[in-house]
Amino acid sequence: MKMMKSTFFEFIVALLDYYCVSLLSFKEDIFKISSFPLFIKPLSPNQ
Repeated sequence: MKMMKSTFFEFIVALLDYYCVSLLSFKEDIFKISSFPLFIKPLSPNQ
């Protein structure tokens, strides 16, 4: 049972690590998407 708990804990730590990494890359994607219209705006004519 003790060994099972330690592997379960390691699994949760690995899951949190993966979640944090994916969250960081998701933030970068959001930043890219939000900054993308800034490049388009100067090209489009003023309304």
